[in-house]
Amino acid sequence: MKIKHLKVYEGSGKNYIPIPKIVLQGKWLDRQGFSIGDQITVTYNEDQITIMKSSDLQDSTCMEPEGSACKE
Repeated sequence: MKIKHLKVYEGSGKNYIPIPKIVLQGKWLDRQGFSIGDQITVTYNEDQITIMKSSDLQDSTCMEPEGSACKE
């Protein structure tokens, strides 16, 4: 497993309220099998985010546990 050290930037949310933003870009993504246009699945829990290719997704879908809301 290789490690990349990245920074969490300030993005702009609703009403221009600052929100955390993580930018992933670079040739290293291509070397890991991620190509432009690929669909991905993002799973997360406290202090951890996992990104996987998901070839079976047609559209972006929010899959939150019941009672939770998807937020951008």
